[in-house]
Parts: sequence; structure tokens; C-alpha cells
Amino acid sequence: MTRIITMLFPFYGRTMLSRTGGTLKTRIHGYFVLLLLFVLMTGCASICALQPGSAPTFKGPYLIFEGSNTEMTVLWVDKFETNILSWGTDKNNLTGKASVPEYGVKYGEENGHQHKYKITGLTPGTKYYYQVEGYDSGSGSFVTAPKADATAVKLLAYGDTRSFPESHEKVAAGMRQAYKKDPAFQTIVLHSGDWVSSDSESSWTSQWFDPKYQEIRKLQAEVPIAGARGNHERNGKYFKKYYPYAADFYWSFDYGPAHIVILDNNRGANYDPDSGQYKWLKNELDTTRKPWKIVVMHEPAWGASKWCLVLKSDRRFY
Repeated sequence: MTRIITMLFPFYGRTMLSRTGGTLKTRIHGYFVLLLLFVLMTGCASICALQPGSAPTFKGPYLIFEGSNTEMTVLWVDKFETNILSWGTDKNNLTGKASVPEYGVKYGEENGHQHKYKITGLTPGTKYYYQVEGYDSGSGSFVTAPKADATAVKLLAYGDTRSFPESHEKVAAGMRQAYKKDPAFQTIVLHSGDWVSSDSESSWTSQWFDPKYQEIRKLQAEVPIAGARGNHERNGKYFKKYYPYAADFYWSFDYGPAHIVILDNNRGANYDPDSGQYKWLKNELDTTRKPWKIVVMHEPAWGASKWCLVLKSDRRFY
């Protein structure tokens, strides 16, 4: 019931602001009360079909690739506990449909309700469209990962998007332009860490999910992004909230002819030769049969920057 009341108040406010006559003002107020009473008496009836309305989502939708070429995970945050997600290969006829409840911690209406849905049973190397119903900004597309025996693949990669969303917006525009010109680039984006300036709700909201940066929003809605934790993600609490890839901060997956490894060489992470991460990495590289092996981590072992002088310990990975 709260959802319907919340939806109606903005309509009422906009109407009041656009009219000044006292008689009309009273009449409109009366209509609002009658409508509200109708909702309360009928259990919202057909009016519920209007939710969630045309208001924008708080964050997203955005994508996560969790390792299977027949699946894709869609996430978003909005003001409602339940949404309908639709998908299909024809953007004008989305045949798949699911009711998606709130995911994880219940943050309440003020901070938004987090949603996560894994679409399964997809065809590898195929373009799909999806829609969080009721939102103009709730649509996107993706291409599933290639077949396991694919011999070639195109990827996009970047990093250190923190602190300057205006610059990030320009890079996102360039990446979107790349796969508009060559659709083979609409695959996956690898991120080398330092997504935002600090691992806080405010930084993720203002630097990564701010809807005024339309190119960033559309990039997130059109390609999954997988990447490492940077030092600015610190303990990764909110990084994990929005990008819940794996139980730890390092993991791997196959993507066509490539085996991609995400490492955690953030300060404080243990990657000594006898550590679990080091042994895991050695096993990953020894056992994969993929011809291309791509390792993603935040702090490089070599480089021209002064920061590389203090990162000699990272070279044990090489």
C-alpha cells in the first residue's frame, strides 16, 4: 500500500504547482482523497498496474557476468520491493519474464531496494534485450559470452575511474562508440580497480551510479564489467554490495578463447608464495587450456610511475 501512496504524491504535487485557482485547488485535493480512499478500500485493484511508474531507477540497471555463456545477471536499485524483468532477442517482443524481489540486505525505501536476477538458458554469442518494466531508463542489452570453442574475441578494458566522473563519462562514450561501430566489442569490460574515490555509499552514488552521466549509465546497462578491487575500495564493503562476484576478492572465468583471472593485490591482501591466493593463481595458470591468459589486478609490478618503486612485492606474481 505504501508504494501506491508514494506514487500518487508526486502527481498531486505537480498538479498543484501548475494551477493557482483556489476552487480548482480544492477540487483536485478532493479528487486525490477520493482516489486514495478507493485504493485503500479495494486493495489497490487495477491501479497497481501503474507501479512502479515512470520515475527513474536509483541505480542501474547494470550487468554482471558470473562465468557461464548461457547466463547474465541484471542488477538495479529502486524504490519498490518487487519489479518485473523482461528479456528476449527481439526488443519489441520480450518473451522472458520474472518477478524479482528485493535482494540481500533490506535498505528501506529511502536508500532503495536492491534487485538481482540471473537470466539463464541463453544462447552463447547472442544479443539480448531486457527491460525493468515501468522505467524509461530501465532498459538495456547484452551479448552472451562466446562459445567455449571460439578462437577469437574482442574485449574492452580500463581503470582508475574514481574521483572524476566527467572524465569517466567521456571514456564511457568512447567505449560505447567502439561497439556501435563494431558490435564484436559488445562483450565484457575489464576494470583494473579504483572504481570510486572511497568505498562509501556516497562515492558509489555520485561517481559510479549518478544518472546524470548518461554514457556511464548506458555502458553499465549494455556490457558487464568485471574487475579488481583497488586501494580506494579499501575493505570492499560497498564494492561487494554492488558487484557481488565471488566470496573473495579474487576469482577467474573463461571467456571464449581466454582465461581471465582477477587478482587482489590490494594493500593488506596476502599474496606471499605460501598464501592461498598465490597457490590458487599458480593452479589456475597451470591447468587452464585456453590459449590466452589475461590477469587483471590494480597495482602493476612495473611502470614509469613513482608508485611502482614501492610495488616490487607484486612481481612475485610474474
